[in-house]
Amino acid sequence: MILTLLIAVTLLCIFTFFRLFFLVKEKKRMMDSLFNGVVLLDKELSLVYANAAAYTLFPHLSKGRTMNAVAQAPQKKLSELSESIAKCVLLEKKPKTDTYMTEHPKFQSVGISAIMVRSGRVMLVFHDRTASDRMHMMGKNFVANASHELRTPITIIRGFTEMLQDASEVSTDMLEGVVDKILKNCTRMSTLVKNLITLADLDNRVLEKGQPVDLIPLLDGCHYTLLSVHPEVQIELLHNVSVAEVWGDPDLLELACMNLLENAVKYSECPAEITTTIESVEGEVHVRISDKGKGIPQGDLPHIFERFYTVDKTHSRRLGGAGLGLSIVQKIVSIHGCSLSAESEEGKGTSFIITAPLHAQEEIETPQGHLNSYT
Repeated sequence: MILTLLIAVTLLCIFTFFRLFFLVKEKKRMMDSLFNGVVLLDKELSLVYANAAAYTLFPHLSKGRTMNAVAQAPQKKLSELSESIAKCVLLEKKPKTDTYMTEHPKFQSVGISAIMVRSGRVMLVFHDRTASDRMHMMGKNFVANASHELRTPITIIRGFTEMLQDASEVSTDMLEGVVDKILKNCTRMSTLVKNLITLADLDNRVLEKGQPVDLIPLLDGCHYTLLSVHPEVQIELLHNVSVAEVWGDPDLLELACMNLLENAVKYSECPAEITTTIESVEGEVHVRISDKGKGIPQGDLPHIFERFYTVDKTHSRRLGGAGLGLSIVQKIVSIHGCSLSAESEEGKGTSFIITAPLHAQEEIETPQGHLNSYT
């Protein structure tokens, strides 16, 4: 009887042990699957437990030691703030929250929540707020930029509309002039909003699904599109290979090239003379779009890719520009991991150069140096 009882108790203990073991393992697996970092500290602020996400944020965590004692840059200041919050929770016995802008390459903005749990321990929860803060900032920038740039055309449209409303008699010539100005400013607003939406989309976009894109037919198509709108343009395509493939999004690359081509037309005397050159150099593709236009002063060159920056504001506004085209090009090039540069000389023209890694393994040289020429 006693032996049977001992066996039953032993089996019950073994069953309970394994059950607790698997429960703890399952609990640990659940905690490690969380995106948020979870850290448990004792009364002395020494580490009791940390999940996988916490070790990603603080790779030097060590059980039995404080976070600040083992922290290294760039996590040092975040560790100090975390311990300070934990101390406040222990003293005041109230939950605390804070946000910290870090120098961590991945977690740029971290939210910290701290609560007191049983046995006088403190649980810290770290949640990555980088994406949400970036979206919030994008929204603020969009509203600020839109309100700033839309103010001028809206004021012009309102002024002319009030003039028409107050005028007792309006000549046909005056009416045509006023309507023309209103339509131009409406077009400018439409273009501005479209570009702002494009930039907002590009700000939060990464190249997840690319494909091989041959830049020669892509630019060939861009030339035909440009000529359909500006038939007077003299344009030429030169290349030293018959295939120039890069990895990317063909729609975005086409948008970038069209912006550069249209920019060349805007800042050139009619008829614009444009030359597009595609060269394969040591595993890279160099796309150069050159014009013989007004050129850019050397002092303005470092700023031309900034949003809303225009060298000649009067000329840009007359053509309906707001200084966003080159910003869009730079953002597209950046998404593709490529580089964009500019060379210019006042009175002689400007060249924009896109440098991208060559995707195609084999290059077929073209002896003549070019395939297509349009005038």
